[in-house]
Amino acid sequence: MMSQRARGLALLLVAGSVAACQREQPAADTPSAPATSSAEAKATPAPTPSSSSTAPVSAARDIAALTGQWRVTRLAVGDGVQALAADDPAYVGQRLVLGTDRFAWATPRASGATLSDVCDGPALAPLPEPGAGAEQRQHATALARLGVTKADALAVECDRGTWGPEAAGGAILFPAGDDRLAMSWYDGGMLLLVREPDLR
Repeated sequence: MMSQRARGLALLLVAGSVAACQREQPAADTPSAPATSSAEAKATPAPTPSSSSTAPVSAARDIAALTGQWRVTRLAVGDGVQALAADDPAYVGQRLVLGTDRFAWATPRASGATLSDVCDGPALAPLPEPGAGAEQRQHATALARLGVTKADALAVECDRGTWGPEAAGGAILFPAGDDRLAMSWYDGGMLLLVREPDLR
């Protein structure tokens, strides 16, 4: 039989081993880093892409499709008293250069027409469907007289300079297909332009 002293030593050894094991394991009530819940992870916003990677390219593409030299072949006006006459000779025959970096009239001849506008850094902005205002009705009438029945409306914006009557919000381009382009201009005139062949 184990003596009283031997039994006491054995109990001391067991107690020491248990204490050592408890020191090696982390206490259950020791605070740890808070776990991120799935809901919190979802709520964290994703990095926002830079503006350069998300910049729209439709305006640049529209301008690229319209670049070149254009010639005014017709002019139409809406109903009522107008400052211009249909196919006004002050405009018919004038040439316009549309580029990705500038819109300008090409060596305008002296005629009394308003051809001094220059638009540096042009951009095109699609306009909504035309409303029922007086100006929209005049545009629709003039476009119909030019044979332009369906065309998207594109407002012209410039980094510097002006393009078209500021009081009306600037010129509006109506690409009509088949190398034709209608453009609202001063004094209620709607110009019809035809693309000139590239002779380079």
